[in-house]
Amino acid sequence: MKIDIAGIEGFDGMTAEQKVEALLGYDLDPAKLGFKTQEEFDKIMTENKQKKDEIRKLKEGAGTNAELEKRLAELEERNKELDRQSRMANLRASFTELGYSKELAEEAAKASVENDTAKVIEIQSKFLVEREKKIREEALKKMRRPGGGGDDDGDKNPYIDIAKNIGKAQAESAKAASEALSRYML
Repeated sequence: MKIDIAGIEGFDGMTAEQKVEALLGYDLDPAKLGFKTQEEFDKIMTENKQKKDEIRKLKEGAGTNAELEKRLAELEERNKELDRQSRMANLRASFTELGYSKELAEEAAKASVENDTAKVIEIQSKFLVEREKKIREEALKKMRRPGGGGDDDGDKNPYIDIAKNIGKAQAESAKAASEALSRYML
């Protein structure tokens, strides 16, 4: 660091001893030399410490790159699982609305989400068999039983009496023929 001798009056005309005396007594102004005062230095150091603390806290809060990548992978996996569950729920509701049983709707939704077409077709076949069975049962429940020889209004049909008499006569004839044969066969 150089001292500006222009600030010392008559420096050029002084003897060597006088120059040493003048230089020893010379008061250096730190502000003129670009130095900071102790107060300014303390303030800068305090700000620097605060900034370092903020950076440390941010690093601690964020974690390392490996931790961040691991957390991101976990979040992506969780997102995929939630998306899968959402699609399953929507498909399950759709299959149930079509008339699938709760169990078949669950199986069909799972197979659809997993893109297992063969399984979806197998479940569809089961559903169709069950549905046909239910339709037949419903139709049989709704079907009226035939009347016992009368019309819908309860009157007797004369042809039924004739059919009964013919059947009775044939039964008696068959019985007589059987008895006659059994007498001669002994």
